[in-house]
Amino acid sequence: MNAENTFGLSKTTIAKINQIFTQHPNVLKVLIYGSRARGGYRDGSDIDLTMIGDISDDERSQIYWQIDGLNLAYLVDLSVFGKLTNPPLIQNIKKDSHIFYQKAI
Repeated sequence: MNAENTFGLSKTTIAKINQIFTQHPNVLKVLIYGSRARGGYRDGSDIDLTMIGDISDDERSQIYWQIDGLNLAYLVDLSVFGKLTNPPLIQNIKKDSHIFYQKAI
């Protein structure tokens, strides 16, 4: 991964997504996982993101639609880490994720 193409995404794409997270104070951190975090992504791979913070289902939905409104060339799978119930997925995220966004303190 290089600075111009982190996780197979341009700096512009990452900045646009992160700008949305900054609008939501409850989002403390966002982790990227899956093929993009592992480096095994392809051009059309989705972006798997899980948020950490006190985020309601309504807020998660609002953030999802804001990201969808960016009309990116990728599908985004957006979840709240504390609400995940699939143990293998949780383990995968703990093992292979990277910080995608972190709230400024």
